[in-house]
Amino acid sequence: LDSFSFDQLPAALLRFSEQINKYNIEQLKPAFANALKTLHTWSGTQGSFDKILSIFFIEFEYFIQTKYHNENIDRQCQKYHYIINHQDKYQKLIWGF
Repeated sequence: LDSFSFDQLPAALLRFSEQINKYNIEQLKPAFANALKTLHTWSGTQGSFDKILSIFFIEFEYFIQTKYHNENIDRQCQKYHYIINHQDKYQKLIWGF
């Protein structure tokens, strides 16, 4: 991942956020799932930018969820917030928090 990609995700989300609505939010579910997977797994090909972008994207997911209330997206949001609010240090270490 280069710095160009790091700049593009937030810009793209801001640009397309007005087009997201309750009818097409389901199309983002695979992207949100990949962001969760990126946080949960660690490999030599992933860097800090990948983790930061994943966290940013999941926080964007939470913002969208509060706006449109989709049950499937809500499950992913709950999983993420359970991990970041969990008291088990080992679980946080696994997830990179």
